[in-house]
Amino acid sequence: MFTSPEGQQPTVKSSSFDEYYRYDFPKLVLYGMSQRVSRFEAEELVQDVMVSIADRWETIDTPLAYARRAVTNKVRAFRGKAAHAAAAEAAYMRGKHLAPAADLNDGVRELLQIVHNMPEDRREVMGWHIQGFTAEEIAAFTGRNPATVRSHLRHGRATIAQLLKLMGDVG
Repeated sequence: MFTSPEGQQPTVKSSSFDEYYRYDFPKLVLYGMSQRVSRFEAEELVQDVMVSIADRWETIDTPLAYARRAVTNKVRAFRGKAAHAAAAEAAYMRGKHLAPAADLNDGVRELLQIVHNMPEDRREVMGWHIQGFTAEEIAAFTGRNPATVRSHLRHGRATIAQLLKLMGDVG
């Protein structure tokens, strides 16, 4: 099984690709959704990434990090295409991108909506953090300065806290 010491993310490959796939596919879809694509788009992009990982399984030492970088790159490429970007933005603005995600509870939907509205770099760092990675792991896996990652996390958490407080005051 794809496991790690209690309370830590598994960072080193310790299982077969099939075990890894079962472990990380749903988490990667949620990560993709945190990067401002619909559930359907996230599933498609993640599936492409999983095919790539399967082809390179023997040479990838840290599949969790590799997969998240690959999903981030796929999302950026996807959004970079003018026609798709315009359609995705229109769907995002209408709030339809979370509608098919019926299995997500309201708290997760609210969190994803808040993260979606963050600047791209902060959104990526928060997506990693929501998946349970530490600031040091995020910095190492994304090539960012640890202080920058901590800053993105601090500002991201403050935004989430502020918006949840406002939502609580309204509701």
